[in-house]
Amino acid sequence: MSTRPGRVPTRPTAVGLTAAAAAAARPRPRPLAAAQRRWLNPLAVLLLFALTAAVPWLTTEPYLVLVLLTTAIYVAMSVGWNLVGGFAGQVSFGHAAFYGMGAYTTALLLLRLPGATGLELPAPVLMILSLPLAGLLAAVFAVLIGIPTLRLRGPFFSIATIGVGEAVRLVALYAEPITGGGFGLSLPISFSELRLLSYYVAAVWMALVILGAWWIERSKFGLGLAAIRLDEDAAQTLGVDTTRYKVLALALSAFVVGVAGGIFTTTQFYLSPSSVFAFSVSITMILMPIVGGIGTLWGPVIGALVYVLLREQVIASRPNDHLFIFGFLLILVMLFEPGGIVGLARRVPRRLGR
Repeated sequence: MSTRPGRVPTRPTAVGLTAAAAAAARPRPRPLAAAQRRWLNPLAVLLLFALTAAVPWLTTEPYLVLVLLTTAIYVAMSVGWNLVGGFAGQVSFGHAAFYGMGAYTTALLLLRLPGATGLELPAPVLMILSLPLAGLLAAVFAVLIGIPTLRLRGPFFSIATIGVGEAVRLVALYAEPITGGGFGLSLPISFSELRLLSYYVAAVWMALVILGAWWIERSKFGLGLAAIRLDEDAAQTLGVDTTRYKVLALALSAFVVGVAGGIFTTTQFYLSPSSVFAFSVSITMILMPIVGGIGTLWGPVIGALVYVLLREQVIASRPNDHLFIFGFLLILVMLFEPGGIVGLARRVPRRLGR
């Protein structure tokens, strides 16, 4: 009831009460419950895996299978780099070292282990056994270089990783008895028999990596990485062991990328330090999450899809221009939408809803 001076007190009418009651009783759209939203991402990953796994059964086109195999490897690489570069905010320019180590570990085991040990294991078995070892070797190396370099912050850490990556490339280039040096290693044609197996292994690894990133993002470890990304000093004050968290994130990232490098080996007929340890490999791993949406779960996946599609469209006519075009896309993203494609997808509905 209004009691303002100079005005006659008014009383709500029955009509007003009826309208208010009707509005209150009207069912409103309810958002998904937290328990339901929690499983949307795992279900989406399983759907992505199912669609990928079904392709060889639906088509006999080898080119499409090869493109999807490459896409799965790049998705795993992109999500793996995002663990340290996105979740923890530690931008590494040296991930090509982990990728190359994984690639050469698998290649050397497939080529030389039977002759050195006398074990006549089938190539598919050797391949499956070599992949965890490839990731483990990359992770151990990541810990060794991470303990000193992760004490640096911001651009100083990034510059240090450039030096590490180039040093590893040069060592591999001059280690001719192991890596083949400038001539590289010729892989046997029998490796092509592993291509279908490699396809399914890559699809499984892609799904596992995304699910692992989803779990990390929701875990105490993920919260610690987010705190480090936002303010490392504040995180340390609150009790987060920042050095241990960063080293662990780098090791997990290296393991993921090392396994991806091992899978890549089984799709090739030639392997050289100039290809798998190249600085451009590290740049590619950085570009994909940034374009898709760095620090998010699906941004690296989307960025990898965009990169592979763009590369396949451009590489046929202008083989060396796909990185230039993707770099131009990166500039546009940084200028107009730092959140990447995922950030744009989140912002547009809010703009339209105004």
